[in-house]
Amino acid sequence: MAYFPLYINLDDTKVVVIGAGKVASRKIKDVLEYGAKVVVIAPMIDEEIEKMSVCNDVKIIKAEFTEALLDEELREGNISFVVAATNNRDVNIIISRYCKSRRIPINVVDDTELCSFIFSSIYKNGDIICGISSGGKGPVITQYIRDILKDNLPDNIGEIADIMGKEREKLKKSEPDQAKRAVILRELLNELINAG
Repeated sequence: MAYFPLYINLDDTKVVVIGAGKVASRKIKDVLEYGAKVVVIAPMIDEEIEKMSVCNDVKIIKAEFTEALLDEELREGNISFVVAATNNRDVNIIISRYCKSRRIPINVVDDTELCSFIFSSIYKNGDIICGISSGGKGPVITQYIRDILKDNLPDNIGEIADIMGKEREKLKKSEPDQAKRAVILRELLNELINAG
């Protein structure tokens, strides 16, 4: 299956994570970094997730998963997506079917067959964000590619992007020809990268 790379704004949106172990903890950290409000449903909660709930937008529901719990979360507002990280395939199948029947995007950790989307390996530096996917075939290769980006892009590439964005906006007002703007911006990019 080919997955389409898509970037969504998670700021102030609800993400439900079912399960509360180490893998769930990593997923929660990832989405919190992008402004999501997280609801965690699990009978036992990892200590790290408990700590996150104190100072972040993390709501904890200490309970075994039931469809009624997701129904309640839906009544309280839209769910951007659900992550199932339960270590129980039978429960994950139920969660996947529930979400798919309601057109809620679902990621079942380490089970692409049950997913409607997958997470990519992320390289982030300021507003430069690269998602790398192997279509669920193996995180080792995506991590390898991410490390190549990290090792080969300038450490200040995020700052360079900020400068480029400001210059682009100025050029839109002063240079109507898009092709000429592209040449000017490419030259600026080369100068900034070479300056280090």
